[in-house]
Amino acid sequence: MTKGLVRYYGAGHLHFITGSCYRRQPQLHTAGRRDLFLRILEQARRKYRFVVHGYVVMPEHFHLLITEPETGDPSVVMKVLKQRLRAKLRYGILLPIGFGRSASTTSMCGASGSGSRNCATCTAIR
Repeated sequence: MTKGLVRYYGAGHLHFITGSCYRRQPQLHTAGRRDLFLRILEQARRKYRFVVHGYVVMPEHFHLLITEPETGDPSVVMKVLKQRLRAKLRYGILLPIGFGRSASTTSMCGASGSGSRNCATCTAIR
């Protein structure tokens, strides 16, 4: 866990979450992989009972706008989502995929000075 990171849960707020593929490789570049991501997101949504207000899936990252889960917290949801996606793609018909350990952030995309590109291309909320 990042030192000094403070997470606030329990107030019923929306959470904007960004997740990146390992080394920002375009692992979600095919329709099949994006559909798999959405199926796993739906399974997690049903299990942890949260609402998805919006999402964007790009070839190398994704954005989610979700409510707080009734069970667990957004960190648990992200952990389950990424582990299931990694396992399905690694052991399934599709090619392996890697998600970094610290790929999830709750900051706005491009807001940090880390050299990541601005997500102006992420305009479609589905």
